[in-house]
Amino acid sequence: MLYYLSLLLQSWYLYHIIEYGLHKLSHSKKYGGYIYKIHMNHHRKYYPLKNFTDYEPYQTGQIMGLSDGLVAFSLPGIFISFGFYQIVEYNTFMKMFPQMFVIFLVSDYFHTQYHTKGSWLEKYEWFLYLRNNHRIHHKTYIKNLNMIDPTIDKLNHSFKNK
Repeated sequence: MLYYLSLLLQSWYLYHIIEYGLHKLSHSKKYGGYIYKIHMNHHRKYYPLKNFTDYEPYQTGQIMGLSDGLVAFSLPGIFISFGFYQIVEYNTFMKMFPQMFVIFLVSDYFHTQYHTKGSWLEKYEWFLYLRNNHRIHHKTYIKNLNMIDPTIDKLNHSFKNK
């Protein structure tokens, strides 16, 4: 049991390290390339600070019928997953990868809810705290890059809560 909890904790933090790095890349005009261009639409076109929340459905661009965010982050996600597969034992990969995928789905869901007016999660103080952290990110792009756990931001001195 302790082994599985250890893997879950490792999956949690590894996911957030990857999320932090990809999100930081998506804010780099110099290195972000197409990811930067697509992600800036999220900040400037769909959810600028003055319109941080909107009613459902979640606003996003489309590329060949797919969410532009999915298109932007799929290729790096595939490369990172393949690299992870190459460096860890197969059984460890088969336990951690699904955990990290679930964490990704939760993180993405929360991100959508941060931008949703009247979200069912607004009744929870912890959600309002996380939403405010993300609002600060939309004001100061280099702060609060993680969606649900600010630990990596705190370690990188990129956390801001006011």
